[in-house]
Amino acid sequence: MGVTERILALMKKRNIKAAQLTREALLSSGAVTQWKKGLQNPSTDAIIKLSTYFNVTTDWLLTGKDPSGNESVLSDELTPEQALRVLGVNDKSNAKLIAKMIEYAKENG
Repeated sequence: MGVTERILALMKKRNIKAAQLTREALLSSGAVTQWKKGLQNPSTDAIIKLSTYFNVTTDWLLTGKDPSGNESVLSDELTPEQALRVLGVNDKSNAKLIAKMIEYAKENG
């Protein structure tokens, strides 16, 4: 799966249309259509905007792997270790606390 396919998969999973993505992620007009048709690849600027918009890493968009080099799947659920990275916490002793917080958030919406 290439970068365009990962973008399209994220769009499908979140039920986002090309016009909405273009508007909300501040992409150039028609960019998504150009990618879908294989006429262009996403620019570096677009990759950065999309990673922020979809809350995924640029590594994942480009390679399909998370920063540790592991294959990643499309998921809205983070592991405790991923949550720690997102939060910028380097101390893994907080992993159990983060796991409890994630579980609590799932149960209490």
